[in-house]
Amino acid sequence: RIAAEQAAVSPLLEGTELSGARCVLINITASRSLKMSEVRDAVKTVQAFAAQEAFVKYGTVFEESMGDRIRITVVATGLGLPSVATKQPVMQVVAGTGTYGPSTGEVDYGNLDVPAVIRTGRRSAVEAMSANGVGTYDIPAFLRKQAD
Repeated sequence: RIAAEQAAVSPLLEGTELSGARCVLINITASRSLKMSEVRDAVKTVQAFAAQEAFVKYGTVFEESMGDRIRITVVATGLGLPSVATKQPVMQVVAGTGTYGPSTGEVDYGNLDVPAVIRTGRRSAVEAMSANGVGTYDIPAFLRKQAD
């Protein structure tokens, strides 16, 4: 915990506060005698200095030469950025156009030998485009092929 506090108020920060950090990466280097409770305490301490909604990730490196010492490296981004309020998307009710009609659950198997393009009446879209002065080559090829 003490190492985390020292990392958060390090003189290397030169007056920059972590309170506005949006993303924080914490690297904890210690020997294998490091306990998970010590890791949790260190992470909670750094989280207390970061913004409330900050994205925090941490990792540990075991280095036996550390002995009883712990080294904590903190990388913080998003400092000084204005707070962005996240809004839930507004659900809109859109009225159906009636193009597809309700599903009855019944399938007309006798009509399956007719191509789907003809059954669904897509030819009318191409004919409507042609009637409105759209040239043959102005209509995309995939629509022309479906109408043929």
